[in-house]
Amino acid sequence: SIGVSGYIDGLPSKIADIDSDRVLDMIWGFEPDCVIYRPVPENPELHELAVRYIQRTSLPLITWIMDDWPENLRLKGDANYRPMEEDLIWLFRRSDYRLCISAAMQTAFETRYATSFIPLANGIDRRFESIEHNYFHRGFF
Repeated sequence: SIGVSGYIDGLPSKIADIDSDRVLDMIWGFEPDCVIYRPVPENPELHELAVRYIQRTSLPLITWIMDDWPENLRLKGDANYRPMEEDLIWLFRRSDYRLCISAAMQTAFETRYATSFIPLANGIDRRFESIEHNYFHRGFF
C-alpha cells in the first residue's frame, strides 16, 4: 500500500514538498507483494504519486474505496471530478480486486463502473467493542 507520512526519516512534512521520484525509489526498494490503494480526493499529490507507481508496476492491485466521494464531487460540480473519475475508471479496470464498504455501495459501483466489487466493512465486530474498551482503559493496548 502506498502511504506517505511526514515522519519518514528525511522526508518533509508536507506531501507537496516531497520529491516524488525519491518516494517512488523508496517504494521500489520496499519490494511489496501487492498494492492496496485507497484513493481519496483530498490529497491530489498522493493520488498522483500512487497512480504513477501503479502504472509502472505489474504487482496485483487492490483498490478500496470507502465512500461515494466520486458522486459527491460530481454533484458539487468540483473541478477535480473529471480527472479523478478518469483515474478511478483506469484503476478499477487495472485492479485485481475492488473493495467497497457495503452491499449498497457494491450495487451502485458495479452499475456505474461495469465491474465487480467486494463489500468489505471496516472490520470492527461490535460484540467485542466493550472488551476492547475495557482492555484499552486497563492499559493493555
